[in-house]
Amino acid sequence: PTVGFLLFVVMAATTATSMRKLFVVCDSRVPAACQALADEQNILGRIVFKSRNAHRRHRHHSYLAATFKALDVLLRNVDSLELKKLAQSVVDCGNALKPTAEPLATLGNQESVQLLQSLEVLQGHAQSLQELTKVACAAFHPMVRLGFFVPLALCATALLGRVYTLSGEICEAVSAAAVVLTPTAAAIEPEAGTEVVLVPKAVGTARPSEDE
Repeated sequence: PTVGFLLFVVMAATTATSMRKLFVVCDSRVPAACQALADEQNILGRIVFKSRNAHRRHRHHSYLAATFKALDVLLRNVDSLELKKLAQSVVDCGNALKPTAEPLATLGNQESVQLLQSLEVLQGHAQSLQELTKVACAAFHPMVRLGFFVPLALCATALLGRVYTLSGEICEAVSAAAVVLTPTAAAIEPEAGTEVVLVPKAVGTARPSEDE
């Protein structure tokens, strides 16, 4: 085989692997994480409802309510069926193209641009949610240390930790998709063990109000 043919085979295999990775992100990883977040939101809603009378004026309760709202914003901005549809269209387009080192977002595929924009927004909400859960957990630390409302504090912090982990899974999944879709991520070869992180568009972080 000629060098050109071998190069073509390698690029074709690389493209196929990238397409599979992109589809898995939109078909499995993101929907699974969002479904798990929806389950956690249901539990969080019960905690907020049951503790609203005794704790509503306290900082920790305000942050729990803000986390519930931030979860709601994230989940309302996710359309799993649309993500899967766009990913399938991008994969079909990528498989139909001649193997190339160019990222899909530069090849005139409108669906890839739309998919990238949707994932950017999703990652922005997920990162904002992560920051909020860290602050919310810190608000419960004095309660655990002093032994006040320990069952509530332990249950809430465990749930917040789960939300933080699932939000991180969404961020990692989007970063994996960004390697396929974005020129910057595709042009820079990461070092071994280094994660490529897509910088999301700015998204406002929910903050607790005094009325909650």
